[in-house]
Amino acid sequence: MLRVFQQTLRDTRLNALPQSALKAGAWVVAHSPTQEELQWLSSVCGLDRGLLKDALDPFEVPRYEVEDNTVYFFFRYPIERDGELTTASALLAITPEIVVTVAEHRIASFEAIIKEGVSKVPTTQRTKFFLFLLRRIVGAYTTAVNRIQRQVYAYRTHPHHLTERAIDAFVHHENTLNDFLSALIPMNAGLSQLLREGRLPLYEEDVEFIEDLQLAVGQLLERCRSVLKTAQNIRDAFSAIATTRLNRIVKRLTALTVILAVLTVVTSLWGMNVPV
Repeated sequence: MLRVFQQTLRDTRLNALPQSALKAGAWVVAHSPTQEELQWLSSVCGLDRGLLKDALDPFEVPRYEVEDNTVYFFFRYPIERDGELTTASALLAITPEIVVTVAEHRIASFEAIIKEGVSKVPTTQRTKFFLFLLRRIVGAYTTAVNRIQRQVYAYRTHPHHLTERAIDAFVHHENTLNDFLSALIPMNAGLSQLLREGRLPLYEEDVEFIEDLQLAVGQLLERCRSVLKTAQNIRDAFSAIATTRLNRIVKRLTALTVILAVLTVVTSLWGMNVPV
C-alpha cells in the first residue's frame, strides 16, 4: 500500500496527496508494497529496486548507504507479534526531493503521526523530518524497554514467587532485549556515519539533534544491557532456590527411605518361616 503526504511550513495539517500529484517535499509511506508499487517507487521516486527489496527482508541488518545522491537508512523497529515483542526491518530513504519509508508492516510510530494528522516537523524540511522520524523510532524502543523493565523488576525482590510461566516470560524478555541490542548498535553506528560523512545538508541544530539521538540510543543500549543482566540474575536466583528446594525434598525422601528400609528388614525377618 502506498500513501503520499505533505506538510509545508504554512500548513497546519498533514495533507494526503494522490500518487499522480507527487511533488517535492512529500513523504511517501509504503507498507507491504506490491511489485507494481515497488516499480513505481523505483521509476518515479528514483529508488534502487534491490535496496527496496532489502527493506522487506525480515532479517535485514540496520545500515547506512548512499546511492545516486539518495541516502538509505535501514533500521529495525519494535513490533508486537502474538503477544511478544520483536523487531522488523524498514527503510528510510531521502532523495534530493522527497522522504520515503518502506516496511513490510505498518510502523506504529509513523501511523500515529498520520492518525493525528499533523507533524511537528514539516515534510518539506527533508533532513529535519528524517531525523524526526528516527526520533519516533527511538521513542518506540524506549516505551518497549520501559514495559519489559517494569515486568522484570516486579520479581527482583521476590524471586521465590516466580512460576514456570514467569520463567518462560523471562526467557522471551531476554530474547527481545538481545534483539533490541542487535538493532540499536548498528543504528547508532549508522548515525555516526551519517554525521561523519555529511551526505545530507546538516545545519548546526541538525548536528545537535543527531548527537542527542546518539545519546538517547546509547542510554537505551545501557538500559537494555542492565535489564538483561537483571533478568538473567533473577532467573539464576530462581534456579538456585529451586535447586535448594529439590535438595531438601531429596533429603526427606532419603530419610524416609532409610526408615522404611529398616522396617522392611524387621518385618522380613519375622515374616520368614524359620525359627527366630
